Amino acid sequence: MIFVTGCALTGSPSQKASPSADPDELVGRPSATATSSPPTRSGALWYRIEPAADHLTVHLRLLQPPSRATFFLPGPWAGREDFDTRIALGQATGPDGPLPVAVDRGQGRIDVSASQAPWIELAYRVETTSSRTEATRLDPFATEEQFFAYAPTFLVLPSAGVADQLREIPVEVHLPPDWEVSATWPRSQVQRDPDGQVVGFVADDIGSLRDAFLGAGAHWAAAGMDDPYSPLGLTTAGEFELPLRELHDAALEVVSAYLDTFGTYDRLEAIVLPAAPDAPNHLRGMGRRGGFVLEIRPDQPLDEELLLLLAHEALHCWNGHQLVPEAAAEASTVWFKEGVTHYIALKTLTQQGLISGRFARRELAMAGQFYLANPLVTGETVRPVDRARLPYDRGVLIAMALDAYLAHHSDDTVHIEDWLKRLLHGHAQEGIRTFDPSDLRLALGDITEHLGPGSADEAIEYYDGLIRTASLPVPEIFSSLGLHLLPAADDEPARALPRDSALFHRLFSRASP
Repeated sequence: MIFVTGCALTGSPSQKASPSADPDELVGRPSATATSSPPTRSGALWYRIEPAADHLTVHLRLLQPPSRATFFLPGPWAGREDFDTRIALGQATGPDGPLPVAVDRGQGRIDVSASQAPWIELAYRVETTSSRTEATRLDPFATEEQFFAYAPTFLVLPSAGVADQLREIPVEVHLPPDWEVSATWPRSQVQRDPDGQVVGFVADDIGSLRDAFLGAGAHWAAAGMDDPYSPLGLTTAGEFELPLRELHDAALEVVSAYLDTFGTYDRLEAIVLPAAPDAPNHLRGMGRRGGFVLEIRPDQPLDEELLLLLAHEALHCWNGHQLVPEAAAEASTVWFKEGVTHYIALKTLTQQGLISGRFARRELAMAGQFYLANPLVTGETVRPVDRARLPYDRGVLIAMALDAYLAHHSDDTVHIEDWLKRLLHGHAQEGIRTFDPSDLRLALGDITEHLGPGSADEAIEYYDGLIRTASLPVPEIFSSLGLHLLPAADDEPARALPRDSALFHRLFSRASP
């Protein structure tokens, strides 16, 4: 998929308002309300991406376009509404030359009059930043030796009416010959010559196209790339002191355990970026659909803290990206996306022998202590950080309670992983990967209905009690796992002390080889 145009890049971007609630609105989130499936078109949308020292040049081509083809500039993402201001639009062309274009920056909308053209091509330029800071960590980044970008920040996308039909979308990236490249899209082929390389990827659909990252650079190190059967490729974007092979092997254990339980992917891609020097947190990451990002200090050791970050972000490839909340349910289900993810990550790491039971208990104790001290629970003055923190800690505690409940009532045959698995695969069978609170209840009933008469109703009643309570019974939750929460005192943090024959030991014991 190589195409060439002569269109010039002109114009300068301006600030736009948030998009309106138009049925032809930005795409990227799967819809649970679709009543029909339009015919699919494979390979009908192509992208060509060429990084330079201070910008990206992007060409997109749409085959068999409607007579009036609509595209959208990058919209609000991750709390930002200004990614579109980095984009300068060029001409739209067809086989016979330039085509009329109407641009509404206020709506982030581009309309191309395609008439009867068999294809249309739109070219644009994306301004990049040359240094990663806390304020610009999400912006497209480029220098003469590397670039990195999240797809929602630089991809112009077709309207939903067209996008719903598109499958197997080729993406072509032009790079210097010695650069390593990492992306969440499956790699298709590579063409090399002494002057450069063209690396081809294929995104399954618009959702996978948008929910992605793309990065490349000289002097990058990669592991797992040469093995097409490996379920994980890992690339470090720069110089890090930690041993790449050991990090890859640990990540591979985690990812393999997730794949064995949840399936869905053939392969994940991970990339390790240097944290912004002014970042308040030097251990941070982000999951995507098909891969994840870690942001760490160059001198970060391969310790239990890093492994927990890795396991948490890797699981978001499933819980958060294959399975996403309905827009209206996002705020009310953050506890599920973050807290359940954190709890399962801790279990998986402990079962794989990558972290100690002591470290896992420390993390659980921290969740309990932070929850009990949160002003939203105690009724004291609330800060923004308290509101942001509460769903994480509350979600871990709910996950602990439900895992203990399921193990007790199923003789250790049903666990919280089965709940997430039912949500993922139950939805996948229906072609839907979104959920709301009612879906969480129904899935819990599905995995407990075989345990005996009324078992599903009892499980849902227990779950409802946890969700609706104003203050979770923290000591009782720890006790249900066979743990005793010892509150923080003086300079000592809270601790979770195990009892003899505790359920914690069974749930968090190392898996058999």
